[in-house]
Amino acid sequence: MDKGMPNRVRVKPAGKIRLYAMIMADYAEELGDLQAALPQVDFEGSELVALGELVQMLEAYRQGILQPKALGRLLKAVSEMGATMRQGYALLDRVLQQHGLMIPGRTADIAAPGSGPINLAKTEEKIIGENTLRHLFFLEKGLEAARPVAFVDVGAWTGTAFLVASDLVLTNHHVVTDRGQAARAVFRFNYQLNANGTQNRIEEYRVAPDGLFLTDKNLDVSLIQLAEPVGDRWGTLRLSLRTTVLGQRLNIIQHPAGMPKQISLQNNFVQYANHRVVQYLTSTLGGSSGAPVLDDRWDVVAVHHAGGMLSEPGSDTLFCRNEGILTGAILQILPPDVRRRLQIVSD
Repeated sequence: MDKGMPNRVRVKPAGKIRLYAMIMADYAEELGDLQAALPQVDFEGSELVALGELVQMLEAYRQGILQPKALGRLLKAVSEMGATMRQGYALLDRVLQQHGLMIPGRTADIAAPGSGPINLAKTEEKIIGENTLRHLFFLEKGLEAARPVAFVDVGAWTGTAFLVASDLVLTNHHVVTDRGQAARAVFRFNYQLNANGTQNRIEEYRVAPDGLFLTDKNLDVSLIQLAEPVGDRWGTLRLSLRTTVLGQRLNIIQHPAGMPKQISLQNNFVQYANHRVVQYLTSTLGGSSGAPVLDDRWDVVAVHHAGGMLSEPGSDTLFCRNEGILTGAILQILPPDVRRRLQIVSD
């Protein structure tokens, strides 16, 4: 994790200041680099909500970034600091048991199999497997992230593109290969169904005749300048340099098979990642090429470009997966003046 990340903790009520201060003061030495993750937690709201936010964030970083024992120490500290409601203990204990870190401070109040009948009236709801609970604003942010995504019609084929600056769209090289194809291409925004199941009003845009056109066949990406500042109306997406880890969820907003805009949210786990590509199970179809691959913060981590029986780099074994080019690799080939126009996040 980037130790230079900006401090994102908001002004906290007295109770939250106490919680944050106790963690930093009493556990800073033994937690070490784990301190860098704490500023990402929003400590507003009730103490239980703050603890829940903390645990969810730590679970998200448990693979490849945080050492299991450091995670366990902090979770144990949190469990001793105020998760007085049984739901809070159940969540913390589940994580501790899952990683085999230590004996939980309190066990669930449910009879073991074969120990007698269970009183369902006293049985609490549980997290089954992965915690898939999300705040409702997750959906609102997803709808916001969908606005800059466009349908690309090149004539003989279609694809997907998305705005990364007011007049710049990113897509695949194999979708728009050269200036000739770019000149023929039509970029359709708002091509999607509304809540009534009817088609929204589409708006079409074309490229600037003498505008910026950058393409790279090896990375399979093209950056194209549109004739208008379309992003002022439809918004833009941020490009993420965060580490992509095995098991992470990735969402793709796309125009599969030339259909109205859709999103894939389920069975969307990362299966492989290196410095250049990421492979995932997230569903796509022909026409999804060039779509943004987004993390759960709705920032772009890759540009989708391929699917089918793919081999992992360095391996001859084939896997049925989809694949995207990581934004970090794409940003390395862009000129500095172009990079300065983009929103790039790393914390």
